[in-house]
Amino acid sequence: MNLSDGLERYKGTLFYRGACELERDAQKVTAAVRDAASAPSQSSVAQARDFLIAVERWKAGCLEERTGNAAKNEGSKIWEALVAAVTAESDRDKLCSIMVLRGFGSCTNPETHQRPAKVATSVLRFLFPELWGVVDWRAAATLGVLEKNGWDFDRAMKEAKTNRASDLRECFKNIDEDAAIDYEKRYRAITARQPELPRAADVDMALFGLSLEAWPMG
Repeated sequence: MNLSDGLERYKGTLFYRGACELERDAQKVTAAVRDAASAPSQSSVAQARDFLIAVERWKAGCLEERTGNAAKNEGSKIWEALVAAVTAESDRDKLCSIMVLRGFGSCTNPETHQRPAKVATSVLRFLFPELWGVVDWRAAATLGVLEKNGWDFDRAMKEAKTNRASDLRECFKNIDEDAAIDYEKRYRAITARQPELPRAADVDMALFGLSLEAWPMG
């Protein structure tokens, strides 16, 4: 078992089909942003809004109770956020550009005083799949157990199965921008040593696929 096995398992899920569609949509949105950053057409703004709503729905696994916030953002605000993300030079600026949007990190957690960055990473994953992957509890927990076990996959998966998915969701509930950026750097480090996974998005999908071995969905 290895990360490539995880990626192959991910490709058998509905998430992968949706991811491929969103990557194509993201290329169109990025091109529109670069062509008309300060003077977008109504259709370009609508396209950007539809893209954001689609990313939210994909990230939520189409669970209705986890969707709806993206649509509450004004189209102009969504466009401005995407322009800022596309033109920003640093990881932090790119991530924080998306986190201004409702449902993507704009609200501070009253208990931790942190802003959640997980959903925002999903947007960047499609805009910049070479350098960004989704940061969620599955990827974080799988990466953590692999690192802890020295990348011994069999031993790591055996340990992973001793943990409950509900406990891990709670443990990784509050991933802020600092933690998210740290995970992205770890994804990129993996791409540097594993040519079969050339993009950070490939690493994230592979980790998600491996997580299904320990914590099946449904």
